[in-house]
Amino acid sequence: MFRYKKAFITFIVSVLFFAQASNVSAVSLYFDKVNAEADDVIEYDLKIGSDRRECINAAEIYANFSSKYISSAQFLRGNSIFSVWIKEPVADYANKYFSLAGGLPGGYCGRLKNEPYPTNILGKIVFHINPEQKEQAEEDLGISFNIDKSRVLLSDGLDTQAEVAFFNISSNNLAQNNADLNSDGFVDLVDFSIQLYNMAT
Repeated sequence: MFRYKKAFITFIVSVLFFAQASNVSAVSLYFDKVNAEADDVIEYDLKIGSDRRECINAAEIYANFSSKYISSAQFLRGNSIFSVWIKEPVADYANKYFSLAGGLPGGYCGRLKNEPYPTNILGKIVFHINPEQKEQAEEDLGISFNIDKSRVLLSDGLDTQAEVAFFNISSNNLAQNNADLNSDGFVDLVDFSIQLYNMAT
C-alpha cells in the first residue's frame, strides 16, 4: 500500500513540475555586443532565441537606451531574419528609444546546431560616440526593453503571444551584455535557468 501511495505522490510531483516548467519562457530577446572595427561606434545585435518548443513569426519591440556619451543612434536591418516590416525600425536619439515591428512567412523556430553564422538576428543598433570616450561610453550605456509595449507572436495564426524572457543591458555591468551565459552559442532555457539561479543567490 505504501508503495502505491509513494508512486502516486511521485506522479503528482512530476505533473506539477512539468506544468511549472511549461510556464518558463521558451522565447528570449537579448542584445549581443559586436566587436566593431571603428572606434567611434558601439554596436549590438538584437537577437531572438527559441528552444524550438515554439515557433514565432512576428514581433513588435520597443527599447530605451541611455548614456551621456552617445551623440547619435541608428538601427540597421540588413542582416535581419525578418523579411516583412509593418513598422520600419526607428532609432530616436532625442527621446532615447528604438522600435520595430516585422515578421517572416513560415516562422522562426530557433537556431540549429553547427550553423555557420547566426540566423537569429533581428537587426543592429549602432551608437555613435567620441572615440576618445569609448571606454566610458561602454560602461555608461544601458539598454532596456519596454516589456509593456513589446510582444512576440507565435506562428499559429491565432494571435497568440509568446512568453518572452527579456535580457537587458545594465550600465556599468558589461559582464551581463551577453545572454549566452554558458557560452554554447545559444540562448535558451539553460541560460534562463542560470540567470534565475544567480538572481536567487
